[in-house]
Amino acid sequence: MCILIVKPAGAALPPQHLLERYAQRNPHGFGYATGDKTYKTMSFKAFMREIAKEDASEAMLIHFRLATHGSKKKGNCHPFKDEATGVAFAHNGILPVRPIGDMTDSETAFRKLFQPHIVKGGIYSRALAQEVRNIIGGSKVAFINALGQIKTFGEFTEIDGIYYSNLRY
Repeated sequence: MCILIVKPAGAALPPQHLLERYAQRNPHGFGYATGDKTYKTMSFKAFMREIAKEDASEAMLIHFRLATHGSKKKGNCHPFKDEATGVAFAHNGILPVRPIGDMTDSETAFRKLFQPHIVKGGIYSRALAQEVRNIIGGSKVAFINALGQIKTFGEFTEIDGIYYSNLRY
């Protein structure tokens, strides 16, 4: 199962040895999003080089992928971003949606179900919250907007100010 990490503004990144462990257990792609940047790669070394350049005071979504839907390629790594709104999205779990083509279930839900509500009302809209709750099940979902504000759905575990989708690492 993937791991989704939500790092609020001001919280430190998880230590490198933990990031290495997450990558070993979830080796099918790595990515992160801040308010103004989204980075995805298939290389853990490249991921570590890029994330080290980020301002630790910024809010961030971090994702380590274990493929369930869609092929193992950079385009299927999380987070997914809507350039028009500046909102990025990451997910942990399996959503009950039929993936389109080689998209993941996560990207399909983001593009087809969540994005229209984000366009109309942003990440804090009631319509988005209802849409997410309709399909989330036991999954965890996180959005970050261009201002670096984060909205999560599902039960995350908080450790030292950082929120983890699961502790199976």
